[in-house]
Amino acid sequence: MPSALKNMLRIFKAHPSMIVPIFISRLINFGFVMLIALPLIKAYAEGDSSSSLVKATEGFGINLHSPSLYLIILFLFFINNIISTLLYSISIISLLDYFRAERFSLTKGLKGIFKRFFAIVSWCAINKSIGLVVRLWDAIADFAEHPLIKSYNWQHGTFLSLLFILDKNCSPKAAVKKSKALVQENTEGKLQFSPKISKIFLKLWLCSTLPLIIALCLYTQKSILIGGLITTLCWFLISGISTLFNLIILSVFYEHWAHKKQRGGFDEAMLKSIMKSR
Repeated sequence: MPSALKNMLRIFKAHPSMIVPIFISRLINFGFVMLIALPLIKAYAEGDSSSSLVKATEGFGINLHSPSLYLIILFLFFINNIISTLLYSISIISLLDYFRAERFSLTKGLKGIFKRFFAIVSWCAINKSIGLVVRLWDAIADFAEHPLIKSYNWQHGTFLSLLFILDKNCSPKAAVKKSKALVQENTEGKLQFSPKISKIFLKLWLCSTLPLIIALCLYTQKSILIGGLITTLCWFLISGISTLFNLIILSVFYEHWAHKKQRGGFDEAMLKSIMKSR
């Protein structure tokens, strides 16, 4: 596992610009969250904690009891997901070019997502509608072994579907079928990953909260501001790097399984170390 992590770091150091679309996505995510949370922040800043949500939303001309408010929030999250997926797609296209020793350019990735724009948006719509229902159904213990869930296996179908859309220009339906077939062929139907890399990032997340914890212990306005800014910046960096590493893993497995090519210095042993021992 350390070797696999070193390879990811090497790829990141070779072309750090790959992370730029991910950071842009994170900034947009933060913007959407602030857009929704702003009424609450305004209320607490004015020192009115009692029924702050109701008072804050009324201050912005929003009716908290209106169903349209929640539909607007869901719509905003859906738009946010589409934008994030489009930006991630730029990084994926760039990674595939890098692995294939082709001309690396974020501009090329940007052109690639415009060519596949409607397929990517359709995939997001399917993944966040039908996919959400399937995942919720799968999460319920009484239905986990239902024949429909077992035969459809949404996790396998979506694991590499975006890669097929970007690389082969497939339709979302065809991409899901290809992803499911490829994953089941190479994993014996069990798609599980080692938690070692996740644990490393979890430790980084926990360490990054220390400035905020120290600031809260000091409990001064200046310390909380500085500690909060440092922790937020650390979270921002860790989140971006973690996402890039996940995209590297996806791209490596896609190249290895779909094209039988060992890319980015990842050999068979490293790929097996990433997969959870079965």
